[in-house]
Amino acid sequence: MEKRFIVALGLCFLVIVFYPHILNHFFPQKASITHVVTPQGAPQVPPEAGAAQRKAEEKIEEAAPAFKEEFYELATGKLKAVFSNVDGSVIKLTSIESNVESAPSGRIVDAENSSKGSFVIRFTEPLCTQPIHFKVVNKTSDSIELEGEILSGLILRKKFSLLSGRHAIELEASFTNKTSGPLKLSYSFISRFFAGEAHYGNPTIEAAYFNGDKVSKKNGNAMRKEPYINKTALKWIGLEEKYFTMVIKPEREILSANTSFVGSKDLVNRILIEDTDIKPGETISARYLIYCGPKRYDELKSFGFEKLMYTKVLGNLWVYILQVLFFFHRILKNYGLAIIALSVLMKILFAPLTHISFKSMRKMQELQPKIKALQEELKKDPQRMNKEIMELYRKHKVNPMGGCLPMLLQMPIFIALYQALSQAIELKGAPFIWWIKDLSEPDKIYTLPFSIPFIGNSVNVLPLLMIVSMVWQQKLTPTVSTSKEQQTMMLIMPVVFGIVFYNLPSGLVLYWFVNNMLTIGHQLLFKRNTTALATA
Repeated sequence: MEKRFIVALGLCFLVIVFYPHILNHFFPQKASITHVVTPQGAPQVPPEAGAAQRKAEEKIEEAAPAFKEEFYELATGKLKAVFSNVDGSVIKLTSIESNVESAPSGRIVDAENSSKGSFVIRFTEPLCTQPIHFKVVNKTSDSIELEGEILSGLILRKKFSLLSGRHAIELEASFTNKTSGPLKLSYSFISRFFAGEAHYGNPTIEAAYFNGDKVSKKNGNAMRKEPYINKTALKWIGLEEKYFTMVIKPEREILSANTSFVGSKDLVNRILIEDTDIKPGETISARYLIYCGPKRYDELKSFGFEKLMYTKVLGNLWVYILQVLFFFHRILKNYGLAIIALSVLMKILFAPLTHISFKSMRKMQELQPKIKALQEELKKDPQRMNKEIMELYRKHKVNPMGGCLPMLLQMPIFIALYQALSQAIELKGAPFIWWIKDLSEPDKIYTLPFSIPFIGNSVNVLPLLMIVSMVWQQKLTPTVSTSKEQQTMMLIMPVVFGIVFYNLPSGLVLYWFVNNMLTIGHQLLFKRNTTALATA
């Protein structure tokens, strides 16, 4: 097969992998409100009702509390939470693990003010239009109970418990009817997730909806323009960015959800639970499991949230690759060395396919003079020319797809590796050697006093080494054409790859560079053996 076809496939691969992320980063899409078909028998929740409730909630948030605000702090080995007596809300929630504490995305909840806290229960019936004053009725080292009177005779008690050694909170909300008549409770549960500014450089902001069978995901950045309304029954809802997630799982099924951005930083979920009738003197409870932490497969799986990490196309392939990376890290104690080991393993697994590719390209190169002669002889009869060329391939047992088939088969692995190495929180702050202090960031060694288009003002070493390795690899690859167009393309290719990879995580560039060097070694060995056989 023509080498330029292989090059084109490589470019297509890059476009498939990186173009959506680049597009979302620079040109966030404007999403229209999507109305999911409601299953038969499920309560109907009109979108205009959700919009009206959102406006009412915003008015409540803007109202100043008519009481003194107080704050209370809890901390475990995983989470630090700050509570407010305004609506009994959480206004700050941070992971306190050493490798993510300093990360901007380590702030899971970071309310601009106490009236915009998270895990708020907002009543629509009976209607409450003012911030609610809660008081602490019990506090321990890992739990806090707050109590507030919604309306005269309706008491809400909220108990937050931080689970020891886990990134999770259990919330029990108890409603007590002290009036003389029955009440119908209709309320929404509001969770706010700190997603950062639009320019934060995080195109992976998403909302995930699990219906008990599969997860559907919606672009979170698009919700900066328009909210998304899900009217199907759900088991849990997740809000996520590159490294962190917040998952809300109520004890009872979710009827509908309204997800939108409020302000520039907070992605907000409003979930509706089925209305509840409460008799005079009766107390009923609602429980919520809330995961707030890094997107680690094992920890998410322990709560039943592992499908949050699945992708629509590749499922959990990238999670399996992560497990292999962690295995190497346990042995080598360095994620840079683990990435190298992973690259070696992948090269060994795909070595037979790569060898087939080399052999195919070598045969194509040998047949090129005959193909060129046929093209010249039969240029006025294209149909016959193609037939003769195919007959030539058959006679010499050459598969024209042999050169690119291995690449096609490896594409899912490459995409999964990109996901694994660019989103694994374990690489956040993980050093390798000397100037590579964080494998989740570009390996900047020097800052220029000026900026270069598409590159920026940093000098990153690994992408430059990758360009050199690609040029070397091209010199060793058998060519089947000497046209000026192809020569120009071959010169441009390393530069294009270098620009695309320049500001990607250094862990991903390290994998690609090592893969190139291993391929070069394989090519040198193949060339030596081929030469030895030819001269024997």
